[in-house]
Amino acid sequence: MKISHIRLGFLAYLIFLFILLELNNFSLGDLNSFFFFYFIQLVILLEAVNFILKRLKLIVDIKPALLILLIYTAGNSLTLAYSPQLREIIFNRFGHIISGVIYTLMATEIIKAALTKTKLKLTKPLYLLFVFSFASTAGVFNEIIELLLDIATGSHRIGPGFDTAIDLLMNTVGILLTLLVVNRDSKA
Repeated sequence: MKISHIRLGFLAYLIFLFILLELNNFSLGDLNSFFFFYFIQLVILLEAVNFILKRLKLIVDIKPALLILLIYTAGNSLTLAYSPQLREIIFNRFGHIISGVIYTLMATEIIKAALTKTKLKLTKPLYLLFVFSFASTAGVFNEIIELLLDIATGSHRIGPGFDTAIDLLMNTVGILLTLLVVNRDSKA
């Protein structure tokens, strides 16, 4: 699948979601508006990273990350529409695992491209540590963005107690799973 097809899928989905939200008279601060803005933020973030890396002449493949994000957001929207309580209990946590996967795929691409361009060599443990650190940092920024969206929209989406800690733990699970699967046979 070409990246232009994935981008068209995002645009079509974004328009469809906006129309549905308008038909349901959504207001800032409700669960749907929070998800809508969060979705936009994730797409912009991936596109910004892609743009910056192209300017730096680093060749990266963001198609897998974009495709996973599109599939995840479509599934998330369906649970929002048909079973909001399921989304809150399960999908929020699963979404952070997916975020960890996306961050790890992007970190892997960025670090591989940087190593290729600079002709540096890393041992496999050091390479994996860099990927893990990069992806974990993205997860922390994601939580900061969630907080800012919560403040901007008044959505009160930051859960009580250990919500942020659990979100970061789920990101870490996604990162570790991806490192085990994707980087199992790779060489730094």
